[in-house]
Amino acid sequence: MLIQPGGVFPVNTKNHSAQPVRVAGRTLMVAGRKTRHLSKAAREEARASKLLTAGGGLPGDGGWRRRHC
Repeated sequence: MLIQPGGVFPVNTKNHSAQPVRVAGRTLMVAGRKTRHLSKAAREEARASKLLTAGGGLPGDGGWRRRHC
């Protein structure tokens, strides 16, 4: 996760060395096969957002960001 004043952004990496990668809309293909990388990343982002919101802000900030931003 990248946490900065502009927001919280999920970072997800995969290693597909020497394989052709194609992106079309919301589909990511590796070596000619559809992957579930984008849908899984979206679910992870939604879960992280829900957990951070339920916790009252970013971990360790005591809810300061929620009260002052």
